Amino acid sequence: MRSILLWALVFLAAASAPLPGCASPSPPPGAEAGGEASEPVRAQACFPLAPLPPRGEAVVSVILEIAPGFHVMADRGAWEGREDFRPFPTRLLLLEAPEGVIAEPPLYPAAEPLPVGFTERPLPTFAGRAAIHLPLRLELAPGARAVRLRLRLEFQACTENACLLPERRELEAHAAVAARGESPRAADPGLLDDFTARRAAAAEAAFELLGIGFRLDGRTALGAAGILLLGALGGLLLNLTPCVLPLIPVKVLSLSRAAADPRRCRRLGLLILAGIASFWLALGLAVAGASGIASAHGLFQIPAFALAVGLVLAGLAAGGLGGWSPRLPGFLYRLEPRFDSAPGAFGVGVLTAVLSTPCTAPFMGTAAAWAASRSPEAAVLAFLAIGLGMGAPYALLAALPHRVGRLRAAGSATELVRQTMCVLLLAAACYFAGIGVQGLLPGLFPPRAWRFPVAACMAAAGLWVAWRGPRLAARRGARILWAGGGLAFAAAVFAAALAPAAPDPVAWEPFGEERLARAQAAGRAVALVFTAEWCLNCRALEEAVWKRPEIARRLSAPGVAALRADLTTGDPAARRMLRRAGSLTVPFLVIYGKDGALLWKGDFYTAEQVAALLDRALAGP
Repeated sequence: MRSILLWALVFLAAASAPLPGCASPSPPPGAEAGGEASEPVRAQACFPLAPLPPRGEAVVSVILEIAPGFHVMADRGAWEGREDFRPFPTRLLLLEAPEGVIAEPPLYPAAEPLPVGFTERPLPTFAGRAAIHLPLRLELAPGARAVRLRLRLEFQACTENACLLPERRELEAHAAVAARGESPRAADPGLLDDFTARRAAAAEAAFELLGIGFRLDGRTALGAAGILLLGALGGLLLNLTPCVLPLIPVKVLSLSRAAADPRRCRRLGLLILAGIASFWLALGLAVAGASGIASAHGLFQIPAFALAVGLVLAGLAAGGLGGWSPRLPGFLYRLEPRFDSAPGAFGVGVLTAVLSTPCTAPFMGTAAAWAASRSPEAAVLAFLAIGLGMGAPYALLAALPHRVGRLRAAGSATELVRQTMCVLLLAAACYFAGIGVQGLLPGLFPPRAWRFPVAACMAAAGLWVAWRGPRLAARRGARILWAGGGLAFAAAVFAAALAPAAPDPVAWEPFGEERLARAQAAGRAVALVFTAEWCLNCRALEEAVWKRPEIARRLSAPGVAALRADLTTGDPAARRMLRRAGSLTVPFLVIYGKDGALLWKGDFYTAEQVAALLDRALAGP
């Protein structure tokens, strides 16, 4: 009893001291003046920098004073991926503001882990004195003299043994608007410094490529422009991924047909660019809104969409080979759905962008994740930059019609390239359709059964080159090269498809929040790999990195947990963890040390780099 009275006196003394820059935090409605010792949380909203500029940036802060022995549940972001406990998270909402006041997402304090007995993982909480900052953008009407905000703070206070009912408390903050020539003053320098540091951490984007890392500060115009330019560079590099390569000859040959008319050629190139950019713009709008699509590859987590893409590709491939021509309604024929027509060029641009989403490129995922965490406008701009970067080569190529026209002059060789690429496009159709069918009808076919029709199409492409290529060559050596190359390619594909699947040298564990927590609690290093069946880059890294003996040996060590997060069908926990790790695309790798600290994360890496990182993780702090 004496200790309870002592804690009450301490809390009353703390509550009676005014906070710098703010009035004393107010008790909840209905409490007596001066507050009651039994009230565990007092809160006050204030502007740490005032008076406010009529145009520019500002911040309103909500300060919580939490009584000793109590804590409140942390914000929703700190609980992402947790399935073991469903809390009432702390949340700050702007209910009412004058015209011209735009709120950005709140910046919550770092959560304090609280060990409890009913779950293995500690609970993320706030305790003591905690500040929540709400950044504002101001475009006030001329003559505005003051800003008054009405906010709602939602929280749940708990002790180690019990929780009180959730509370929703309304708060007000008001400040004068600066007159002409008047400068704002720091009402609470400490609070302002805390906001500045938190805003800086949230604004930085960390890029990593093959061991070379750097950061850009998105708060500055130069930093934000740099992030968008790197996103565009990632879009440009997407053209070199296996998702897009089969369509490149189709687009180039389409432009070559129009090379005789430079104006038409340039128009088709711009339409391909417009089709690519339009898809990425729409995807950015979907990610920024409440569509449920949280990443660039989110569409392929829908099996029906993957199947539909496979069917479209099959139709394009068959039509390109001349062996199939569907009978469509008459009005569709008036649209001239050919690649060298305006609708066809725009459509092939959209299709190229759709096919690119299962792959990723350096810088692209980090730029998109940074933008999506900032504001809807930033997300839309980042995805548009990716699309413009991806479509830029076709617009540039179309601007040089005399060079594109040389492809047209190649005659039969060009036709052979077109036919071969159409057969490879049919292989891509089998791949996406197979992924979709296996997602819609799980268990009906063996895992990765799609590899057999894919291999058959790829081998057919090699055999066709071996058959047709020698007929185009005038010299004996060239004929041997055509025939030998095609046969060797077909034989390699057949051998790979018919060879029995080798056992995975790494005993991967499926990702789960509980499994990750247990591994870190046991002091083990963690390699967390994000992958998916439809991700072609993931398949390449699986062969080039994860099946290497030196990597498998390190991942099999007792002090390492090898976790694999499969996003084939959009597992919610894996998707949340990927976004929390700072990416929207797969493949992605995160490595934690034995102390649970993040050592490295990135989307492109080599076996040598991973081996060095695992050695560092095993060595401990």
